[in-house]
Amino acid sequence: MTLVLAAISKEAIWVVADRRLSQRGRALIDDACKIMFLETTDGIAILSYAGLGRTIAGVQPSEWMSAVVRGRNLPLEQTLGLLAEAMQRELPKHLLRFPPGMMPSHTIIAPAFVDDEPRLYILEVVLSADRKQKSFRFVRQNDAGGRKPPLLAVAGSGGMSLFHRRKYWMRPLMRIVRAYDRSRVSAQTVANHMATLNNDVHAVDVSVGPRSIVAWRNRKSGIYKGGGAQEFFNNCQRQNDSMIIPTIASGMDVRGIVQVLWDDMMKGRFGLDADYHPNTDEINAKIATLPHGPDESLP
Repeated sequence: MTLVLAAISKEAIWVVADRRLSQRGRALIDDACKIMFLETTDGIAILSYAGLGRTIAGVQPSEWMSAVVRGRNLPLEQTLGLLAEAMQRELPKHLLRFPPGMMPSHTIIAPAFVDDEPRLYILEVVLSADRKQKSFRFVRQNDAGGRKPPLLAVAGSGGMSLFHRRKYWMRPLMRIVRAYDRSRVSAQTVANHMATLNNDVHAVDVSVGPRSIVAWRNRKSGIYKGGGAQEFFNNCQRQNDSMIIPTIASGMDVRGIVQVLWDDMMKGRFGLDADYHPNTDEINAKIATLPHGPDESLP
């Protein structure tokens, strides 16, 4: 189970997701990554999910989503459409393995900016209780007037816990997000607030882990001129973490390239050997071996 909470404002999109993978009430790991970043020809999005934590082969959906959209330099909604098609083909066989009594479903929440317009997309696969029927939705969520996206979205068991207590946390969160829009608080202040919400849910729902990732992306022509970052937390304390979040930008696997560079720096020479210089030919050769095209299979 998990917690995903997304917030959308005029200037930025925000997501907090816990890092716990659990099975039958037992925590398996607390360092999962349930987030990926997507930058396309016309927009940016943060994709996060609840449902399948990893396959029997050990593949996390964030890694798989990155592989599906890799090499595809398309508009954002079209890119998400390709991911939606792959979800319908690949996810049901894994949802069949969910234990009895657990809803066999997988939900992706994707707050986004498309040409600087805030949007919210939902992609979801659900199997019936007897596992014999499948339903799917890929929708762009709008408010009651049909013009703007909802300001908040939640998923997972932790999301339901937040939803039931929404009158206690929704207004304070939106106040602090809007304060960021007016440059009255820092991004770190918002991240701390969202990590605290994750920790509050963890206190009442042990299927949600104490460790979390808070990620944000700014509107490109807004007051912050694009950009964004991510912070890692344990309980409410910020942590240093070397994890590189899956990122696809204009079809390019940014994480794969950064990982090659990071591995080169961490060979034991970086910071220790004054005579060390990067071997650009070796680095370029390794980058050339990285997969460049899409791979929709989910083992």
